[in-house]
Amino acid sequence: MWGHFILSYHNGQDMTGIARELNRLGYLTQRGKAFERRTIFRILTNQFYVGTVMWNNIRFKGAHPLSPAILEVFDDNQERIKKEYQVRSRREASACKHWLSGILRCSACNATLSYSRSNNPKKRSDIFQCWKYLKGAHPGSNSISVKKAEQAVLQSLKAVLATGEIDYEYIPEPGEEIVSQEALLKEALERVAVKERRIRDAYENGIDTIEEYRENKKRLLKERSQLTEELEHLQHLSGQDGQNSQDGQDAGKARLLERIQTIYETLSDPDIDFETKGAAIRRVIKYIVYDRSEKTFRFYYYLS
Repeated sequence: MWGHFILSYHNGQDMTGIARELNRLGYLTQRGKAFERRTIFRILTNQFYVGTVMWNNIRFKGAHPLSPAILEVFDDNQERIKKEYQVRSRREASACKHWLSGILRCSACNATLSYSRSNNPKKRSDIFQCWKYLKGAHPGSNSISVKKAEQAVLQSLKAVLATGEIDYEYIPEPGEEIVSQEALLKEALERVAVKERRIRDAYENGIDTIEEYRENKKRLLKERSQLTEELEHLQHLSGQDGQNSQDGQDAGKARLLERIQTIYETLSDPDIDFETKGAAIRRVIKYIVYDRSEKTFRFYYYLS
């Protein structure tokens, strides 16, 4: 199957288009997830298709059969990939910053919406677009102009201040001991993720059989489940000291509304820089989910 898509890339189709085609046809990765641009990148650059197997940073010749058609186009594909990534790397990181970056999320996949600055504002405005859509993870675009997104945030803050009505989550500060334990558990989960990538690579490169891969995957899944359960328990303990009394809730709400008033004034001032505005909005909003099909925003306020 991969030979067809390797040849498609050589014939001019881009990585995102290949990912979208695979998702449209109902294919999933070996981890049961949708295909993305980076998944196609790994396939197109996999030396396995030209006879080289890599395991634990050691390269050796494999005994698997090779496709003459893939061998013929493989080097050309690497040159095209190299040129594409040279163009992508020239874009400055500062060109992508906005005070809403990282807060807006896609209703389809929960990924963040990336800020895209227009090269010609007269023809197209700056927009936010789901980065997973850009990588081919789902078919429907979920973009919105920056101006409309900014207006929606200001309108929400203004409505809260006018009515005094707000749904929010109270997030208490955890104790130092719990923070330390959480950090250790999160590090352990990261190590599990590394192990999962290694057993997948071992299977994809023909080192492990499907039975060995399944057994290793089952073992790591059990380890991940145990660590996740312990982490959730700690996080539950850290939240037990939240506001329970009505007096405490009223005082917290008043404090949040006072904070929102200050932040609304900050966001409304055109002379204040994006960094200051970004830090301000993050003091009251965890994230905002945007649904292009419904043209709606869901705001998730919080108080800590």
